[in-house]
Amino acid sequence: MSTAEVFTRPTRFEVTAWPGPINGANRSHYVLYVEWRGGDQWCVTDGAYCYRKDGHKAYEPNPSSRTDRFKNAYRFPLDDALALAQKIAPKIRIGTGPNRKGLNAAEMWEWEQARAGLPTTGHTP
Repeated sequence: MSTAEVFTRPTRFEVTAWPGPINGANRSHYVLYVEWRGGDQWCVTDGAYCYRKDGHKAYEPNPSSRTDRFKNAYRFPLDDALALAQKIAPKIRIGTGPNRKGLNAAEMWEWEQARAGLPTTGHTP
């Protein structure tokens, strides 16, 4: 009996500025993913939207609807995609009302901790 060769390939990296443990209630809003799209093509995504170099994000269409123009704008070599995600992650803000600029990851984590009566220092990511 022949045995099949087994391959291992990383296809997704998680990038976040969330300072606390991975179980934060709002953590998922502050996570970006660098995902492999074939060859040396990677995208920076938040799940539904992809980012281009200037930080603009656009809905990622189904694979059969992705034009060459879209791919050229939203696909990168791995190192470039990781650098872009690391640049964007600290800038993510979740809006909390019409008169607020929203909370970044650290502010949201501190808010969660304070609401639960937990310390906001000495945490380990």
